[in-house]
Amino acid sequence: RWHIGPTDSVLDPFVGAGTTLLAASERGVPATGYDLSPLAVFVSRAKIAAYDGARLQHAWHALQRSAATRVQGTPCRQYPDLIERAFRPPVLAQLEAVSDAIADVCGLGETSAFFRLALLRVLPDFSLARAAGGWLKWSDRAVDPGGVAYRFAQQVELMIGDLAGAPRAHADCRVLQADARSLPDPDGLHTAVIT
Repeated sequence: RWHIGPTDSVLDPFVGAGTTLLAASERGVPATGYDLSPLAVFVSRAKIAAYDGARLQHAWHALQRSAATRVQGTPCRQYPDLIERAFRPPVLAQLEAVSDAIADVCGLGETSAFFRLALLRVLPDFSLARAAGGWLKWSDRAVDPGGVAYRFAQQVELMIGDLAGAPRAHADCRVLQADARSLPDPDGLHTAVIT
């Protein structure tokens, strides 16, 4: 609508989940996003990464094999009280097993971020905590720990399918953690600011 193209630049000072940057990347428009939240920066970076489909498929097959050997009934690590209250021990153990498999198979980097984003996406399906305004609402619902691997696999397949169906021009898009009141933007020249 604004006729913004590859010679323009978009700024999103409150990048959140990275929707603006993803749209810019898909259209070949350079964009910069900032957010104060490390989680928002992580999610945005994972969404705009230039993934190699074949590499993701290879990692996904290796991850499925690795995760299948890690079935456990209790978590191996200690977690903050809030996490232990939100996830029953058998569920937390399964989430931990998937997380460990991601670390072992993918290491660090974009491929790992892709699978961690999928894992983050399924957490609400197994949590006893729900966002309620600025607070948490707690439930005592039944949660099947056996469903973690299945739900994670569904999410990964959905995300891989999304990548295959959405051609991207992969413009120069970047995300940085910063306070919007004091952006470390070196030139400050942008065609559009989207908030």
